[in-house]
Amino acid sequence: MATRVYLSNISPLWPRARQEEALRAAIEGYPKSVSVLADWLTPQERRAHRATALTARVALLRPTARRGGTERIVVASLAVFAWSEGDVLKHLTAAAARGATVQVLDAGLEIGPGSGAEALHQAVEAFAAARKRQVETERGRTGAMISARKREDRARTAAESIRAAWARRDIKTHDLLVHAGITLNTAKRYLGSRPIAQKARDASVKRQAGYLKAKQ
Repeated sequence: MATRVYLSNISPLWPRARQEEALRAAIEGYPKSVSVLADWLTPQERRAHRATALTARVALLRPTARRGGTERIVVASLAVFAWSEGDVLKHLTAAAARGATVQVLDAGLEIGPGSGAEALHQAVEAFAAARKRQVETERGRTGAMISARKREDRARTAAESIRAAWARRDIKTHDLLVHAGITLNTAKRYLGSRPIAQKARDASVKRQAGYLKAKQ
């Protein structure tokens, strides 16, 4: 039975490296031992969710007059194979029309030309589970990014609250950091080196004193 492999970058949960790791584990001699088709879309194409953008998938499932049962199509997950549940059913049906058996590694499924409604139901459930994991992961990443930005904003505000004192010499560094509730590294990140800030202030004060003296 001829084996063809399909990869794509439409699922953030399944980057290329993860797909290839699963495929190497499942297929002896991968990738040289099989025919590999892949769709690597741009961010704009992924957001559009157009079936026609998956040109390699179109080629993979193109109708054929060849006798069925002689082809196996392997995907790491249905999450890289289709955009939606309807898309899954449509293209599994197209594979069946070619006489191909689709092997889904993460779900442990094989859907062949003779598979009934139960197999298709399992495929849809597997796809829905993969999509749910993807949504949860994306939400987690978004939440983490928002939390990180909030922490960054709080740290910046705290550092700015001691900017004037940072350049003076009458308060110890430790006391300033305790007052602001930040670490020395955080203070340096937003305010720069304290000795440099102090020298700059000293020079400014000296220039100002000279200017006032000259005016008298």
